[in-house]
Amino acid sequence: MKLQKETKKIIALTTKEVIFSLMDLPLRAYSNFEYPRMKSLALQKFVAERDQDRIKFLATINYLLRKRIIRKFIKNKKEYIELTEKFRKGANSYFIRHLEIKKKRRWDGKWRIVIFDIPEKRKKMREILRSLLKRLKFKMVQESVFVHPLDSRQEIKYLVDHFRLKGSVKYLIAEIIEGEEKIISHFLKEGILRKNDLK
Repeated sequence: MKLQKETKKIIALTTKEVIFSLMDLPLRAYSNFEYPRMKSLALQKFVAERDQDRIKFLATINYLLRKRIIRKFIKNKKEYIELTEKFRKGANSYFIRHLEIKKKRRWDGKWRIVIFDIPEKRKKMREILRSLLKRLKFKMVQESVFVHPLDSRQEIKYLVDHFRLKGSVKYLIAEIIEGEEKIISHFLKEGILRKNDLK
């Protein structure tokens, strides 16, 4: 499903965190909530936790309701909101296309390693995962082993949950990789690492 331009703008703004929280796979809120408990949250809780202007936030919610991107429902006498199923599919595709790993601080010298063993009956999924890892700037060291210097736990968790790969994908953190000089050189060339990261 292709998203309309105005809908993309809503997602691209700071309110995209609202959509993340409404989805099964919230990036911003992983430290406080666990999948799949985030499928829907009380509107009151959203308002209380937002750091932006409440009026602007509620106006955005009303816009999303009018566009039928989200819906309201009552449960245990509390008002909840969640993504509509139709939009959820389009939103997931949008976020996957725009997923990226951002550097927040100086490199800690540790490697993030993703290894996977996906059954043959889902071999197409193997290629999709490889393609997504490469797009996230992971370096392939073996066909099913990828490495990245930056913290990417949330992004990998997002992909694992979205594609239902729990049990087939492992996320490891290591301090040393044999032959890491070439790997470091690769990430320096890609601009992901800088020389002052190695001091």
